[in-house]
Amino acid sequence: MHDVGDLAERLLADLRTVPPGTPVAVTALARRMQCATADVLAAGESLRHREQGDHDLVTVVRRTEGDDDEFYVSRVPLTLNDEPETR
Repeated sequence: MHDVGDLAERLLADLRTVPPGTPVAVTALARRMQCATADVLAAGESLRHREQGDHDLVTVVRRTEGDDDEFYVSRVPLTLNDEPETR
């Protein structure tokens, strides 16, 4: 098992190399990152919870065909104003 925080950073860096919103198969990410698919899923799940200052929104999607589940992760840039309004 890899450190989820480290994998989350690596996952985000990898997702930034593809066009925003493009779903990437977790199995392909696991091969590229040389770790288990469960580790990539854990990293993806940790990135789903947006924190103040984050610039990306990460989603994890499960696709089921018959008895087989396939997982995909995607990223979109996030433009939210985290600062309080000053008027």
